Amino acid sequence: MPAGRLRNTKRSSSARKQKRKPLKKFFCERISLDENDVGRLRRHIARYRFAASAIPKIEESTILDVGCGVGYGSNILAKKAKRVVGLDISEEAINIARTKYGKRKNLVFLKADATKGLPFPDNHFSAVCCIEALEHFRNPIRVLNEIKRVLKPNGIAIITTPAKELVSPFRRKPRNPHHVREFTLNEVLSLLRENFGEVEVYGQQVLSSKGAILTKKLFSFFGLERFRVFRNIFLGKGSERVVKITVIKKQKPVVLVAVCKNPKKGSG
Repeated sequence: MPAGRLRNTKRSSSARKQKRKPLKKFFCERISLDENDVGRLRRHIARYRFAASAIPKIEESTILDVGCGVGYGSNILAKKAKRVVGLDISEEAINIARTKYGKRKNLVFLKADATKGLPFPDNHFSAVCCIEALEHFRNPIRVLNEIKRVLKPNGIAIITTPAKELVSPFRRKPRNPHHVREFTLNEVLSLLRENFGEVEVYGQQVLSSKGAILTKKLFSFFGLERFRVFRNIFLGKGSERVVKITVIKKQKPVVLVAVCKNPKKGSG
């Protein structure tokens, strides 16, 4: 083979590797209202709107938003709730949240590490939201224990997290470099049921069993989540809708949405 052709082959091989490389460009640590993936932003907003609709007597409720990021979700809750506290470990995110939403009188933002304990007394909140945050914690069990502690005995927790078998199939480590640990649907439901007396199961981007198998293969072998056309077909319009899951074996949500009631105080 001529030397020139060999160099071209090496160059094209290197270019292919570079195209497959930038996972961090596809995955972001925190969603903001400037998010360029409109579908992803729409799905995040839908989770907060669902949470607001699931909290009974929200107009009388004090709500904690654990892992609030830049605060747009806390702001959605504060439009209806009596009082909302947004909490995040990132000082940068909290500063953005305070700048953008700090004028709302019933909304405050605090910087704190939920894995080291929530800075609130026992039985303090009517509701706690943990939206797409559980997978970011190094000690999610400690966080769940803290959520139970600060919840009132009749309080409610809305917890959402991606299903490992659909977002990181056939991998030991999460595909998203910002995730510390992802849970399978069975793992997270088992964990939540250990900590709450009642767990209602909902989901986003719900697939059939066959659709889930196809998605796992495509995502795993071809990395098609990087291609906008594929994402729009599979996860596009209407995928933000949060729907009730009745048979977990037949309905596979890409994002699990759990409404947790009756916190088991002292367990865990």
